[in-house]
Amino acid sequence: GAALGKARAENRAAVEALARAGSLRLALASQVRSIAAREVVLALAEGEEAIANDFVIVQAGGELPNELLARAGVGLRGYFGEAPGAPRTGVKRARVAQAGKERDRARRRFERGLNLALFAAALAILAFLAWQGRAYYLLDPRARMRSPLHHALRSAGAWGHGIGIAATLFMLSNFFYAARKHLGVLRGKGHIRTWLQVHVFVGFMSPLVIAFHSAFQSRNLLATGTASALAVVVLTGIVGRYIFGLVPGAGGRAVELEELQAGFVRLRDEVEPLLDSVRDPAKVRALFARVTKPLARRSLAVALLGWPGQALRARADLAQVRGLFPERAAYLGFRESYQRLRRLRLQIGFYGSLKGLLGGWRIFHASLAIFLVFAIAAHIGVSLWLGYGILHR
Repeated sequence: GAALGKARAENRAAVEALARAGSLRLALASQVRSIAAREVVLALAEGEEAIANDFVIVQAGGELPNELLARAGVGLRGYFGEAPGAPRTGVKRARVAQAGKERDRARRRFERGLNLALFAAALAILAFLAWQGRAYYLLDPRARMRSPLHHALRSAGAWGHGIGIAATLFMLSNFFYAARKHLGVLRGKGHIRTWLQVHVFVGFMSPLVIAFHSAFQSRNLLATGTASALAVVVLTGIVGRYIFGLVPGAGGRAVELEELQAGFVRLRDEVEPLLDSVRDPAKVRALFARVTKPLARRSLAVALLGWPGQALRARADLAQVRGLFPERAAYLGFRESYQRLRRLRLQIGFYGSLKGLLGGWRIFHASLAIFLVFAIAAHIGVSLWLGYGILHR
């Protein structure tokens, strides 16, 4: 909790002070490629570098293979009364890792089920509204005026107003997502990703339902402006959802860079033994090597633009090696770990930039949402002032 965060901040400050004084060299986001009697080879963002093997190796998460250290003549020492190599290894660590994987799988199954339920709800709502107005919405403006449905289904009619009121309340419920993160009474209630899924669903559905309120017409400047503002908010939300998926976080809190690096090392070491069980290890190892090598230097914009294409390529590469695994469970485990390694690699390479981008986007998106509320209020106020209330005939 708070004590752990304070201790972490104090440790970071002490390490940074040593680095500034020249007493310590930091090699962040590095990977140990090999250990020999006289040198250790590190993989850095700019390439590989060999350093003299006269250092104490400090592990911030993850573990170096003990047999590799032993062959290199490196002594192992425990600091908590355990045997060398015992902490977080063996049966206990395997059980903890397996439990974590099961929780992740359960979370993903729940998210897929929720997505399907929300998609079905969206189709049902839109189908119901379309069915109710099937004999009216397809008519041209003049024919609508002569239709017996015009009095109810026009934007100022009882049905149109009812849809508008329901859609507005539905839209404003999206502010519960922000309240979940900042209000003490809601903080920690439910998983943040579940709240985000519902937030996205409401944001996506709002303009579609509002279209039925307007009867698919825009007949005044204020209504057009309000609809345009809503479209912009939804568009920025779609872009933000894409960014959110790439920003390191857990349960609504920011993940530290050290945690990402430790997770990457642990995951890489967990996947390594799977590569020896496939029929053609060379193909799978080439795929694994590509996702574990340091990220090439480039701008964040280029990385984000290229990410969708890389995701498609990753799926194609995984499909090619699927038949090489002895059983389906082994392939699914490799596929899951491979995708997580891809994401961690990008998050580590652009850690600061991604967090800064998400922070700026949140301010921009929230500002547009607040402007939209004022636009909706103005639209309602002007409609009432002109006599287009729900009781207007």
